[in-house]
Amino acid sequence: MPPPQFTPVRPVPSSQSAPTDHAHSELLESIKCFMADQEKLHIARYEEMERLNKERYEEMERLNKERHDAIMAANSESEFLNRERNVALMEKLDVLIDILRPVHAHFSGCEDPQDTPSNAHANFEDRFTTPQGEHNIDSAPKVTNMAAQPSRDAITTPSHSPAHTYETPPSIIYEGVGNEEPGDEVEQVVRDGRPLRLRKRARNLLSPFISWPKKRRYSKLEPPTFNPFRLPIEEDVQAFYRWYNGDTCGRPVIRCGLLFRERSFFETLLAKQQHIDSEHVDEITYIFRKRMDKFQDIFPQDRCILTDEFGKYVRELYCKSRETSTVVYKKSPQLMSFVDAIRPIRGRAWSKVNYFYVPWNNNNKHWMALVVDIRMWTIWIYNSNPDYWISIEAMERSVQPLAEYFPLLLRDSGHFNEFRAQCKYFMKIEVAPTNTVPQSNRMGDCGIFMLKTIEMHIAGKCNESARTLLNDDNIDTFRQAYAVQLYVGSADP
Repeated sequence: MPPPQFTPVRPVPSSQSAPTDHAHSELLESIKCFMADQEKLHIARYEEMERLNKERYEEMERLNKERHDAIMAANSESEFLNRERNVALMEKLDVLIDILRPVHAHFSGCEDPQDTPSNAHANFEDRFTTPQGEHNIDSAPKVTNMAAQPSRDAITTPSHSPAHTYETPPSIIYEGVGNEEPGDEVEQVVRDGRPLRLRKRARNLLSPFISWPKKRRYSKLEPPTFNPFRLPIEEDVQAFYRWYNGDTCGRPVIRCGLLFRERSFFETLLAKQQHIDSEHVDEITYIFRKRMDKFQDIFPQDRCILTDEFGKYVRELYCKSRETSTVVYKKSPQLMSFVDAIRPIRGRAWSKVNYFYVPWNNNNKHWMALVVDIRMWTIWIYNSNPDYWISIEAMERSVQPLAEYFPLLLRDSGHFNEFRAQCKYFMKIEVAPTNTVPQSNRMGDCGIFMLKTIEMHIAGKCNESARTLLNDDNIDTFRQAYAVQLYVGSADP
């Protein structure tokens, strides 16, 4: 076997020398450039992913905000509808209680109590109350006839129509009904010698247990006029104080315009120099709105009375808009519901309004009446106690949230296109002259002064005689007047 053959290794010529340091440096440089390009590519991909994630996050935020706004709007509308249903149900229950109370008194052997006020404080139908000294066309004395009435079996009504035609059945007359003659249970209507129908009996004669109250109304010869200083009639005052002093007749709470209120609610309202809360203001301003809806011939219809709830929303959103360095005015469905007349109850659409009355509360310590005049683009401050403020500038700063937010609400309502150019600017703030605003030297009465000032402004009484018409001497009288009006549910002018 022959030995293996090996190929000899040839030496490298001297002309083909090994790579130099310059080649190594070029290789390192190319590697660095490649790594830098790869880093730039990774950074670009990371920035693109960040941008896409940010866009997705903003889109999700927008969708969540839209869903939240839609849910809040639906909740607001549902809350309003539930409140309206509750009001209607409570009115029907109050009417039913009025109907059943005489029945209970009849079967229990007790006399029919006469402690109910003139327009039935438990019944919240809109009724007119005749002030003292005015003529009541229903106040004629009744003549009671105690003649015996025929029984149901004794009533026979002849038929005046053929057998195949329909005959109106006679009304059922119960025994014990007074003020009627034996033969007056029905009335035959004859026209051209032909009998037509039998007239039914009056509604208050269909049952011996129901005493249907007659509505008090003003005489057409003497139309009612609005007097903001008119006091309630004496029988309403007596009925209120009987209930207030403990003779509740089984009614420990009283249904005011919006909610049921206990005795403590009226204690705060009647106490001298006692600061009233927003619930008192909202109840009394509801009476103002109810009065303006009921007597549209007396009151100007370009006025809108808002509530303290509106002022709370404005101040809350104003504070939130100031939290960041850039001022961004925030909105809420609750605030826009005032513009659309969803709030408050018996509210008025802003498209027909020129003057807005806003009860303004400063840190739950002081009440002021604000009158927003959109024609003059001015907010007027009616302050009953100038000593509360250090300066006029401090008073104006407290109203600045309304001056900035009101133009935005007018613009977003879509009803004030003629003021669209003005909506870019804040409203002016002016302090009403002191001689046209009722003044108080006592602390705690600012809420009553604020409410009375709104009534006086509506009646055109905020003039040079305002300080003599309303002052510390008679403010307690109007505390009592508001309490009686809430107890009775009266909205008379």
